[in-house]
Amino acid sequence: MRPWIAASLIVLVMWLAACGGQEVSRADYGSSWPLTVESATLFCAEDAVWVLIDGDRYALNGWARTYKDLPALPRSLWRDNPAIPGLKIDIGVLIDAGLALCD
Repeated sequence: MRPWIAASLIVLVMWLAACGGQEVSRADYGSSWPLTVESATLFCAEDAVWVLIDGDRYALNGWARTYKDLPALPRSLWRDNPAIPGLKIDIGVLIDAGLALCD
């Protein structure tokens, strides 16, 4: 591995640890779980809320997209709403939980 890649990964891991992420899962939220994966790590910094899924960070709110310059959560990771075809499950439960981490 190139030294700059290793250094970048170390900085990323240290930064994520300092932000105090919280593991969340389908078991925590039941039918309101909005993701297609079983678990993710939730983060918040200065009201920017994002998740870490399989090593990739995704914005859950607009501030994370703007302030942290993170990509939006891909539609493939956002669970379809079985009650309303064409819509996704409300992601607000994760945004609220993430904002609580900022307090």
